[in-house]
Amino acid sequence: MFEHKRRSDILEKIRKNDFVSVEELAQEQGVSQMTIRRDLSWLSENGLVERCHGGASLKREVPYRKKKILNAEIKEKIAQKAVSLIERNDTVFLDAGTTTYRIAEKIVNRSDLTVVTVDLEIAYLLKDSQVSLLVCGGEVQHQTGCMLGYFADKMISCLNFNTSFIGTACVDSDFYTSTPTEKKVELKSKILEQSGRAYLVADDSKFGKSALIKINSLASFTGVISNISITDEQRKNLQKQGITMISAK
Repeated sequence: MFEHKRRSDILEKIRKNDFVSVEELAQEQGVSQMTIRRDLSWLSENGLVERCHGGASLKREVPYRKKKILNAEIKEKIAQKAVSLIERNDTVFLDAGTTTYRIAEKIVNRSDLTVVTVDLEIAYLLKDSQVSLLVCGGEVQHQTGCMLGYFADKMISCLNFNTSFIGTACVDSDFYTSTPTEKKVELKSKILEQSGRAYLVADDSKFGKSALIKINSLASFTGVISNISITDEQRKNLQKQGITMISAK
């Protein structure tokens, strides 16, 4: 219990100060620097902080360009499966992300679709396409090209989507999505509320990790499109929890 409380206190201090040193934490907690290093390693392994020289800082969003080249082949397969779930004349919401960008690439010639997005890269890709395009404006997150905040949330609240594809930074061991960015919590929740069918698109690298803020249970989604390997027994257990996994292998 003491260890859990100490790590919770450390995480809260990092959240408030962005960076803390090992020496400072050791003095505050009344433990050795070795103990603090073990705590920071645990927090880092669980995707909550980033280790750096002499201490740790809050986990940050991965820059868009770096995300784009990670697991490219897997994202392609997830996108193919996602597109097969889009029905004719759908209004489709595409969340910000490199997997949803792959989906956008595959529907550029679909003149029957209306696409709504909060992703600047997707918007630029689709601006001269055959789809009818709506862009939700708001504050731009520079690292990812995602638009978020009050104005994006308000616009999404005014719209209805037949099909939505939503990304995530992490899926934890309790099967909840999470994010290091506070302003994305309201955005993600609003998208789910306004969607007839909502699919999480997440490759296997996103599972077993957590970020600072929990958002939604996987049971909130119509389905989870992923390449993650699960046994038939695991699939049955997930279905009992209301979680539908859709293979994209």
